[in-house]
Amino acid sequence: MRQNFFPAIRLTIVCIVFFVIIYPFVIWLAAKASTNHGEGETVTVNNKVVGYKLEGQNFSDDKYFSVQTISPSTAIDETGKNVLTELIKKDSNFLEQPVPGNAVTLEYNCNIPADNISRSYVLHTRGYYTHSWNFKGSPKVAFLKGLKKPDAFPAYSLQLYKKFVNTNMASLAAK
Repeated sequence: MRQNFFPAIRLTIVCIVFFVIIYPFVIWLAAKASTNHGEGETVTVNNKVVGYKLEGQNFSDDKYFSVQTISPSTAIDETGKNVLTELIKKDSNFLEQPVPGNAVTLEYNCNIPADNISRSYVLHTRGYYTHSWNFKGSPKVAFLKGLKKPDAFPAYSLQLYKKFVNTNMASLAAK
């Protein structure tokens, strides 16, 4: 054991010196040799610095985003009841949906300009959730293990989403 102790200590010291002193110094030198000497390129809008170029990998043109908060204009549950007041107030009262299959359809009024710019929407929720599952039978272990494969869960989610959309579109068309 003693014969391994000192080589291990030496290796630890070498790693500390390399990763704490030498490697950061080499990266710092490379940054100083680059454009702007490692200070980064700032992005300014209306003479105000709003960020840095290349903070993350950029996959789009140099267009800036804006955030607009839009509250729902209607919220109708599966029975046709308007539940908008329960949803938009920031209080301790929450909308309860105790039965699996309870649903609320939200509608938003927003102005969408026809400028061919793609938009992303983020739904922000608050509250707490208690799942009320009614499990029957034994779990499908092979299927669950298959979800561990790379991209299996997103693919399964997409499959369920497409099934949901097709089912809802078919029921809407039947009305």
